[in-house]
Amino acid sequence: MIVDFQGTRNGMFPAYYHRSVTVDPWAPTLVQLDFAGIDAIYIVGYGGKNAGLGGGGENFVMDNLEYSLVPEPGLALLVLGSLLGLRRRQGFLRALV
Repeated sequence: MIVDFQGTRNGMFPAYYHRSVTVDPWAPTLVQLDFAGIDAIYIVGYGGKNAGLGGGGENFVMDNLEYSLVPEPGLALLVLGSLLGLRRRQGFLRALV
């Protein structure tokens, strides 16, 4: 069976990232995707054969899905700049008192 992973930005196709992985019905397959800057991922399985496990071969199971959200660099700089600005302002106000 082949499982396709497609990562998109703003839901637009063609996919910004695309990776196809061949999986084995008898052993786990570790898949690590380093898709950065996407906001959606589409996962589609196809081409499987009946492995005698009670299905037709077109299904797959995922376990232990992990993901992390990484802020855009522009957002991090904006937040940092705001915090520094507030700190300077607090120091300025203390000097007036």
